[in-house]
Amino acid sequence: MDAYAAAVPAERTARVRRDRHGRSFGTGDGKGAMIEEDLLIERHVEPDALRSVDARLRDSGVPIWAIIGYLRVVGNDVNQVALDYDVSVDAVRAALAHYARHRELIDAKLALNAAL
Repeated sequence: MDAYAAAVPAERTARVRRDRHGRSFGTGDGKGAMIEEDLLIERHVEPDALRSVDARLRDSGVPIWAIIGYLRVVGNDVNQVALDYDVSVDAVRAALAHYARHRELIDAKLALNAAL
């Protein structure tokens, strides 16, 4: 199981809707979760215009590939990564959403770093 699948709860793949109290509930088509991920990425990820593998967390400057690599070290514990990097859990989730869209590039970067 990869970092994204292990760290993103299954209920996040369901459509996210909010009731009048702001609590989420799903309809099962997956579109709402994708919109939520878009918002997380927009809020927390600073893309590199030339190389998506070099995107970083906006507030901390931590590279997305570093977050993903560390997730693997700590058994995909999103809370531990957030604590150790001093970033929000939402920032780690944004990194995971970005990773899901650029998996091959980020995995290649991690493999190259491991080989050095």
